[in-house]
Amino acid sequence: PNPRVATKLRENVAINGFADRVTVHECALGASEGRATIYAPPDDGQASLVTRSGHPIDVPIRTLDTELMGEKINLIKIDAEGVEDLVLKGGVRLISENKPTIAFEYSPYLLFLRGRDYDRAFTVLRGMGYCFALTGSDGCLGRRIKSYKDLEPRVTMVIAQPKDKGVATE
Repeated sequence: PNPRVATKLRENVAINGFADRVTVHECALGASEGRATIYAPPDDGQASLVTRSGHPIDVPIRTLDTELMGEKINLIKIDAEGVEDLVLKGGVRLISENKPTIAFEYSPYLLFLRGRDYDRAFTVLRGMGYCFALTGSDGCLGRRIKSYKDLEPRVTMVIAQPKDKGVATE
C-alpha cells in the first residue's frame, strides 16, 4: 500500500500490457478490516509493519474475501511479514470457492520478531485441504513438505495446492 510503489506498479503493469488483467489494490490484507501504519523507507524499498524506520503511512486493512469478492482467482502470492495466516483467514471463502495455488513467503526471523507460531499458515491451509512443496532451483515445484519443520531456518517460498490438483501431494 505504499503510494509511490503502487504508482510504479501501475506504470509497470501498463508498460507490459497487463492492465486488462491486473488490478492494483492499495491496502494491507488481514483477517479483518481496520487500519494500520506501515513505515516506508526513503528509497521506496520494502515498506514494513515491523521495522519502524522511514516515514509512516496510514493504510486500510481489507480482507481477501472483501477485496476480491466474485473474482475468479487461480494464484495468490503472499508476502506479509509473518502474518500470512491472517491474510489467509481473511480469504477463507475466496480460497474455498476458487482453490487457487498459493505461494507464500516463510520467514522464521519475522515470525520470531512478531512472536508468532511458525506453523499458523500451514495449519490454516491444511484445514482447507492444501498440501505443500518448495520451489526448486529451476523455478518448478521441488521437494514436498508437510510443515515448517521440514524447512531450513531461512526465508523460503512455499507453494500450497489443493490435494485434488495432484501436484504437491503428501
